[in-house]
Amino acid sequence: METKVAVCQLNERVAPRFDQCPELVLVTIDASGGFKEKKVLPVGTLKPREVADLLTRLQVRTVICGGVKEDSQQALKKCDIELIDNVIGNVEDILRRYSEGKLNRGNTST
Repeated sequence: METKVAVCQLNERVAPRFDQCPELVLVTIDASGGFKEKKVLPVGTLKPREVADLLTRLQVRTVICGGVKEDSQQALKKCDIELIDNVIGNVEDILRRYSEGKLNRGNTST
């Protein structure tokens, strides 16, 4: 089964805040844990609810980010999107750890 994951990105690292990230890295992960498709979406002008609606339309199941305000958490929850927050590190490293099932809330990488 494929899974779509979005990572809040700033300069190729996980952005420190969901509501202030300039772009999302959208990745489709196949059943074997490999990356099937990868896109960068500019979202800097969107409000948190608009980002949540966009992620729903794109069928994203999980969002990985640094910090996130309560209203953004609620917007994602209403859209039935899993949130893994308090994550710090290089986006590629974080995605690899996620695809291996080794990423949890509060994880960091160099």
